[in-house]
Amino acid sequence: MNKIKLGPKTFLYPLPTVLVGSHVNGKPTFMTAAWVTIADPKPPTLAISLMKIR
Repeated sequence: MNKIKLGPKTFLYPLPTVLVGSHVNGKPTFMTAAWVTIADPKPPTLAISLMKIR
């Protein structure tokens, strides 16, 4: 069986915990987020909900 190239998609079901990353003061930092949803399928966009203290 050959591989099938899917391109960018919003596969996010069942809702997993995801790893969110960013650069803070020039250093990479990561956190887990348990509330993630598909915001728009075209272009593939996800939404996360975070509290300011996180």
